[in-house]
Amino acid sequence: MFLDLADLPPAERERVFRERLINAELRAEVESLLDYDSTNRERLPDLVSGAATELLPSKDDRLGACCGQFRIVRLLGSGGMGHVYLAERTDGEIQQQVAIKLLGFQGRYSQWRGRFLKERRMLATLNHPSIVKVVDAGHTEDGQPYLAMKYVEGTPIDVYAEGIGERERLQLFLHVCEGGVPCPRPKERRAGENAPPRQSPPEQRIEHALERASR
Repeated sequence: MFLDLADLPPAERERVFRERLINAELRAEVESLLDYDSTNRERLPDLVSGAATELLPSKDDRLGACCGQFRIVRLLGSGGMGHVYLAERTDGEIQQQVAIKLLGFQGRYSQWRGRFLKERRMLATLNHPSIVKVVDAGHTEDGQPYLAMKYVEGTPIDVYAEGIGERERLQLFLHVCEGGVPCPRPKERRAGENAPPRQSPPEQRIEHALERASR
């Protein structure tokens, strides 16, 4: 509500309050924020943004840092749990590039660290063409856990999907799904045995879902 009103003139603010039927208690709280915002040289969103910037470490702070025998070269991407970097092996034994995953600010909290450590252990047990292989794991000098995975150079899947047709997108989706759940093929089952939907191949699971939806 505050963000919707902050840049509006008083008359427009009054119209929004009236149209949205804002109760007196909420209106008083919002108006106090607007009053604070208008009497300070820096707007409240800027103050919040500045505080967040100071609290959260920059993604570039990791550039040049070492994770075991690998040195971080550049940022590859960011997600909900942290950042993924390109890193190179530094011990001189062989030339190797890997993708290093590190937690962001979440690394300060034990529950996020626990999730990340669980993810590392799980990925280390998986072996599928659709899932990148784990190369190494450990902790940085400042105690942050990291995960080193095989670096696969190529076009991001969302960018690639924009350039192909609908049928090809569905085929790509099914191919990705094959890496998410163990899916024995029909020839791997005994003759006459019907696999439960969760254990069947992705295309059969989709057909099963469509069949149930049509009943």
